[in-house]
Amino acid sequence: MPDVISAQFIGQSAHFGVNLFASLACLAAGWLFLDAWVDRPHASELSKGSGFILLAIAFLLNGASWGDPSLTSFIADLFKIAGYLAIVVGNLAVSLNARPKTMGYRPDAAFTPAAALSATTNSLVPLAALAACLVYLRLSTRGLERHLKPLALAFFTFTLSDTLALTSRWTNSSNPLLQPLAAPLGPLWILQHLTLIAAASLLARWVWRYLTKRLLSQLFLIITTLTFVVVLVATTSVAALLLGSLQRDSLASLETASRVLSYAVDSKTADTRTNAEVLAENPAISTAVSTRDQASLNTLSTNLLVSKKLSEVLITDETGRVLIRASDPDRAGDSISNDPLVGRALSGTTAAGITTRTTALTPMLVITTATPVAYQGQVVGAVLTSLAMDNAFVDGLKRKTGLDSTVYAGATRAATTLTGPDGISRSLGTKETSPQVSTTVKSGQIWKGITNVSNEPYLSVYLPLKNINGSTIGMLFVGQPQDAVISSAKNALKLTFIGASVALLVITLPIFVLSSQISRQLH
Repeated sequence: MPDVISAQFIGQSAHFGVNLFASLACLAAGWLFLDAWVDRPHASELSKGSGFILLAIAFLLNGASWGDPSLTSFIADLFKIAGYLAIVVGNLAVSLNARPKTMGYRPDAAFTPAAALSATTNSLVPLAALAACLVYLRLSTRGLERHLKPLALAFFTFTLSDTLALTSRWTNSSNPLLQPLAAPLGPLWILQHLTLIAAASLLARWVWRYLTKRLLSQLFLIITTLTFVVVLVATTSVAALLLGSLQRDSLASLETASRVLSYAVDSKTADTRTNAEVLAENPAISTAVSTRDQASLNTLSTNLLVSKKLSEVLITDETGRVLIRASDPDRAGDSISNDPLVGRALSGTTAAGITTRTTALTPMLVITTATPVAYQGQVVGAVLTSLAMDNAFVDGLKRKTGLDSTVYAGATRAATTLTGPDGISRSLGTKETSPQVSTTVKSGQIWKGITNVSNEPYLSVYLPLKNINGSTIGMLFVGQPQDAVISSAKNALKLTFIGASVALLVITLPIFVLSSQISRQLH
């Protein structure tokens, strides 16, 4: 059985963890500037500190993804823009300390602003991040504040991350090339989170150089970070266990559902057997077969075909030669004596099973019953009733059981209740490519796990379908989209992350008090 931890869970957990790390880095930077403002109450330090705090809140909102995702993203973007602008304003309020000119010293060339962002990017968030980058780059290149260069690089990396985040709009694109690039855990999604980690790491490294000189700030942020990590690991582990348990239970339920469908197939087989026996025992049929009365055979077989909604009613003589096909009365005279079901019927035994029929588009599985026709104590022919396991067949099963299913002839999809985005088209003729599924089902065993169905992950169960000789000739699939199955777990995970974020904000004050007491005792 494949790993029960879904890619969506991994992606959501990684998204929360990366944004939490970025939030911690911004919180540390904001703490540093606000601590400096306490010692030197300049409005510029307050503005910069507040800006970093706003960024920390924005990243925390992005990570928790509370409520409506679009609304959360909008609010987080507002906090980001406000944070970047507060940092820009705070730095612009600081007078630039020009470099002193000395004999033989050649000053650097004047700073040239970076080229404008791509015309496809209209969001204010990366523009605001770029503005913060340019301000710090100006201070570190045209003034004496060389120590601010890492901040310029950090905000440039934030700009890249925010720009890449705009590609998430492509996840709803109808373009088959763009959608997988920006999908969760896709290349652009991974690149965006890697750049965010890099930006937060640059910022954290810069902050740490100053924290080593301030004991209270160092204690506060170390204890806060450790608490955040413990809470993150605990919540993620609990959510992982919850999701794993839910998926195992869902697969067990699907296996039960597949057996229900299997019983439904057996019931359909029993119906074809009953129909065949009722027709074969009709005296009019035995008389018509013995006298080769085509008109009577046509009338009786056609009535059964229509009234019972069968796919085919076929009658042969004692040699296996076809006397009548109800679906095509003009096509007769061919021999089907090689059919094992016909052979058993002509030997005096009723036989039922699943057979494969070749069609113009795809192979098809057919439930067929063959029963002998007796006249004056002698077998004079056979009646075959067939029910195709086509789209109408699986639709009928869905109406009775409420379950989506797919019938495979061999490894080829022959019938399915699953439709495309238009709600009409069905992907027939495609093959199940998983070697684990094919190997397990061919051996006559049930396979259950996670497979891709029409490029979507499904919790799936496959049952073998066997012919009268016991050989596996097809599969019966029952499944549910993984998104639908784990939606409750995803909501629980989201609420867990929200609760963890709120708890972390609440315990910040007690951590600060504890850090202050430790700092006073050490002094």
